[in-house]
Amino acid sequence: MSKIFPKITNNTEKHESYKRQMERFNLAKDSGFYFECLFILYAVIEDRLLAFLYYGGVVSNNREKITKNKKVKPYLEIILDPLKKRKYCIDQISIKISIIRHIIQFSQQYDPEVYQQNYQDVICSQLNKAKGKEEILLILDSIEKWCLARNELVHALLRKNVENQEEKLVNLIEDGFMYYRTFDNFVRRFKTGNNIRKQFNIQ
Repeated sequence: MSKIFPKITNNTEKHESYKRQMERFNLAKDSGFYFECLFILYAVIEDRLLAFLYYGGVVSNNREKITKNKKVKPYLEIILDPLKKRKYCIDQISIKISIIRHIIQFSQQYDPEVYQQNYQDVICSQLNKAKGKEEILLILDSIEKWCLARNELVHALLRKNVENQEEKLVNLIEDGFMYYRTFDNFVRRFKTGNNIRKQFNIQ
């Protein structure tokens, strides 16, 4: 079966998609359609995680695989060594979170050389400029727990007690939106003045 929904091909389409989905999110929330809210929140959170990996030069241009760039991959292998082969499973949101967590934790222990131009120095310097790394590590932990709660609900909906369900859903949505906004702001700071992809010619 062919794909029903074609992929976005440019920034204009991406902007329009985000605008439409956030309009749908707000409409669903106001109308009490909380499961649709969860669906959209999960998607935008995952997209922001992938955006960080993109601007960090971790993934290829199509954002589907870890980069094979010869100037980047050896340093990434060192940073992500604890993940072993799991680091290649970036289609999983939990792996995206783990990769970002390892990169940030590495940057907390690594003192970048100002005049060095290797990948470790450049990404750590960019992260230092973005600031708020300690807060983002906590947000990543919260996002991970939020995703588990969301998945548990979605995949076992008819086995869940409906008592106070609406209230719990509202709380889950409010928490998820806060995590999304906090991480999105971090990505925006990380993106500012970021030329990692251009500097290392990452395709």
